[in-house]
Amino acid sequence: WTVKVDAPTVFMPDHLRTILATKKDTPTGVYFQNCKEVLEGFFGNLEVVSAEGFKRFLEQMDTSYTKSGTGCWRQETEVCK
Repeated sequence: WTVKVDAPTVFMPDHLRTILATKKDTPTGVYFQNCKEVLEGFFGNLEVVSAEGFKRFLEQMDTSYTKSGTGCWRQETEVCK
């Protein structure tokens, strides 16, 4: 699993380990939707992605980056504003 945590976030890794212990990766990868109202549901102080999911993200990042026309793969977030 790959976990991205923003600096001001209260993060309890032992709690996350407990939750992830029962989760399985899939051939297409897994990510936890943490914001249903945002495009693709992947936004916020904590992002969790399976190994296969992160691998697929990296494989497609260059394509998404150049296709957006903005040079940004997450144009809906504050990263590109």
